[in-house]
Amino acid sequence: MKTVRLRKIGSRFTLTPYTPEFEKWVSSFENTNNKFKNTLKNLAK
Repeated sequence: MKTVRLRKIGSRFTLTPYTPEFEKWVSSFENTNNKFKNTLKNLAK
């Protein structure tokens, strides 16, 4: 059995596959991005 996610974008709904590993990666990325926001900005210059 596959898991899907129902997302509302504007006035439309979409079904997308749900991957727990990807969700974990996104969460980790957001935490790192928030923690090192200024560092990442300076490196991008």
